[in-house]
Amino acid sequence: MYLFAACSKKEIMNPQKQTLYGKWAMGPGDGDTLEFSSENGRNILRYLDAHFITGIYMEREYRYVNGVLSIQMYPSEDFTQIPSFTLLPQDDEFRILANELYPQLSSTITLIYRKIQ
Repeated sequence: MYLFAACSKKEIMNPQKQTLYGKWAMGPGDGDTLEFSSENGRNILRYLDAHFITGIYMEREYRYVNGVLSIQMYPSEDFTQIPSFTLLPQDDEFRILANELYPQLSSTITLIYRKIQ
């Protein structure tokens, strides 16, 4: 007797995984925009680090599980949980402390991002 099993190559998308996908703006400039997307099975956070530190385009892997955001700040390190991250109930605005998104900063101001795409 033979038993054959098959699995679909289509990934079943977790709706929570897609919650952050898109562009989020803090203000009118490109340096105020974050983009959450998926590439090669990885969740990617992209932003221009113009206002705060380097002035270069940054890309970091992130996880969003059970309402908790974690970011891999450096490729050789584990993901760092972002305790201040708060996604508002309507899922079109979130708040985060500046020094948790930009660890080089000492500023503890709260940044507010709104979904634009």
